[in-house]
Amino acid sequence: MFTDERPAICITGNDLTCEDIVAIGMGEKRIELDKEALERSKSSRKLLEDSVAAKRIIYGVNTSLKTLRSMIITGYFMMTW
Repeated sequence: MFTDERPAICITGNDLTCEDIVAIGMGEKRIELDKEALERSKSSRKLLEDSVAAKRIIYGVNTSLKTLRSMIITGYFMMTW
């Protein structure tokens, strides 16, 4: 089993720096996801899925963007992203 010995940067959703991003991108550091950040993400995802299921119009989620913002995206196209 592989053990990653690189220092970790904990992703909390609040304090990621440009230096952190560069270190991760260069492979110098690895990431860990904070448990509270994961729970916030899951909660946000559920809210989004519930809103889509209720057929609420959400700009950029189930509509196109900019000049096509009045175009509603449904079915297969919603599931592909």
